[in-house]
Amino acid sequence: MQNRDIQRVPLGPLNMLFLLGYLLAGLSINPLETAWMVFTLQLTLRFFWWQKISPILVVVLLFPWLEVHFNVLEANYFHVDLKDLFPSKTGGKTYWIASGGYLAVLGGLRLGLRKLFPVLADAMCSVESSLRQFSQYRILILIAGLHILESVAISSLGWGSVFRQLATYFSGIRIALMLTLFIHYAHTKKRGWLIWSFLLVELVLSFYSFFGSWKMPVVLFVLGLGATIERIRTKEIVVFTPIILGVFALTFVWQSVKMDYRMLLNNEQRAQSIQISREEALTSFFELSKQAFQATEQERQTVVSSTFRRIGYLEYYAGAVKNVPQQVEHTNGSLLIDNLTFALVPRFLNPDKGVKNDLAKVEEFTDYRFGENPYSSFSLGHYCEAYIDWGPLGSVLHLFVFGLLGAVLVGLTMKLRPEVHPVLVWSILFVVMTPWGTMQQDAITVFGKVFWNTLCQLVLFKPLYMRISRFISPNES
Repeated sequence: MQNRDIQRVPLGPLNMLFLLGYLLAGLSINPLETAWMVFTLQLTLRFFWWQKISPILVVVLLFPWLEVHFNVLEANYFHVDLKDLFPSKTGGKTYWIASGGYLAVLGGLRLGLRKLFPVLADAMCSVESSLRQFSQYRILILIAGLHILESVAISSLGWGSVFRQLATYFSGIRIALMLTLFIHYAHTKKRGWLIWSFLLVELVLSFYSFFGSWKMPVVLFVLGLGATIERIRTKEIVVFTPIILGVFALTFVWQSVKMDYRMLLNNEQRAQSIQISREEALTSFFELSKQAFQATEQERQTVVSSTFRRIGYLEYYAGAVKNVPQQVEHTNGSLLIDNLTFALVPRFLNPDKGVKNDLAKVEEFTDYRFGENPYSSFSLGHYCEAYIDWGPLGSVLHLFVFGLLGAVLVGLTMKLRPEVHPVLVWSILFVVMTPWGTMQQDAITVFGKVFWNTLCQLVLFKPLYMRISRFISPNES
């Protein structure tokens, strides 16, 4: 952290992997699109992976990167030209528009952060000595207590309750503490048996969920380990490869079982509510997982196809590119205004705003028709909605401003110092930035979560974070 500046992590052997990626791109059926995918990943890592800082911004940006670019791998896997991947026949055009939007977000965030580099560097100065003041046991006690509070609150509050939404944002405190715990372990290597046992318990319990919440503890663990990386060497690649392979294996299992598992969770009531006990759910999940590994080749190909389509999220975007402006005119900002109004104005101030309906919006701007299917939860994604408003060039400017918004969120979070320990502040940053780091969520969801989650984490919960900071670092107190 010399001169209070941000020092990038030298990518080392990763550059050789990128070179291999470019060579393989030349042999693929979509060579230019594949090479561009590799380039955008390389650019993301180069700009936002910094020494002695948990790679939070890298991970937050990797989610929209995957959502924008992953369909290229699907097209290559099935030996299809990207433009022909979707029924709309606009896959190639959509890819370039969406990737241009991603680069605009990248550029806006990078430009907005330049003045914050000294602050970010100072926040992690002398991180190892300050981390030794933390008490692992106290952090674990708080995490367990917050688990219990969340379970009681969510089970006792109705879906439409304002307090239930507050309880949802309250879960961010536990996530921040988990990341702080993993960063502490990565630097101190204290009580590895305890940390690995905790991670295993979190993974098992996370499968009592509709939406695959197992990804969160894995992401937090990787973020914790990443905080100690000063340069990429063969050692780092060897350490992270089993974790990456494990994530792919869990993804395959989840995609294989999730439909049957969800029907078991809700007793076939086709509603997103869990109707069976945790023990029954976990037993069913492990039984279904065994069956997944015994699937036929055709069943596995179906799972692979659905996984490609679930990670990559250009299908509905491509449908909108086909229809707008050929069949439906650009909305010239009215969609943005409607989204902001719905997301930010409380219902008691706007009782006529109606019910959020993502499927209706997909049907309005594409040729997709879902019929009476309230169980589905597809959306256009806010990148696509920016295109519908402004067209290709206008959407780039729109998303550049969205990137600047990300930098504002970083700056606001850093203002928690010095009242809150710098490592805990950095962990809170992940909670604040997670709703921002997506392409597939619709604009109402993104703007609503970014605003209300930021308000909760940085204003309403600030006194609590200050108390937590003192509690988990008794030596410093």
